[in-house]
Amino acid sequence: MNGRYVILRVMIEAGQGLIAITKTTGDDGKEDIHLKLDRTKILPVGKPAIGNFLRKLQVYKSTGDVEAATAMYGHYSEVHDDEEPHFLSLRSVVLARKTPRKMMVQHNTTVETITTNSKTKQYKDKRCSMSLHKKQKKMVISSSQHSTIGPTVKLQSYESSADGLVQSFIDRFPTSEVDDILKELMEKDQPYFTN
Repeated sequence: MNGRYVILRVMIEAGQGLIAITKTTGDDGKEDIHLKLDRTKILPVGKPAIGNFLRKLQVYKSTGDVEAATAMYGHYSEVHDDEEPHFLSLRSVVLARKTPRKMMVQHNTTVETITTNSKTKQYKDKRCSMSLHKKQKKMVISSSQHSTIGPTVKLQSYESSADGLVQSFIDRFPTSEVDDILKELMEKDQPYFTN
């Protein structure tokens, strides 16, 4: 969160109407904040501003000037009401509107076999087989004899939550074999990371 705030401050400092912050009332009647980014000014104004900031930070890092780097970063990360847009006053609105951080949950793919019999096409997975009758245009459950056509790839999606993240990992690595592999790789690399 602190890094994003610093980037916002750098872009506001660049000026020229790149970012405008206004206090508004949300649809729910509570206070809200509206950030407006002028897309036409991203390349001519925003990119050089971020570039200069990162260049200064890199110079301080490369020369080992911790004091100057800390002072510069502290200047940009300080929350105060001295100048527009009065971030200290906006802080309560930001905290009231805070939502949990989004989680990047990976999809999983599985290979399944498509099967068929003479009358219907069968789509078989681990739970049941469903068939699509060409004439009736409806799905029915079937348990007749099947002949294999070939593999198909199925995409499994998960909700973007802690539960979805855990379930995705469990489905991707159903056995503890991955733990043994990771431990073996760690032990192999350990000599390179000890004093």
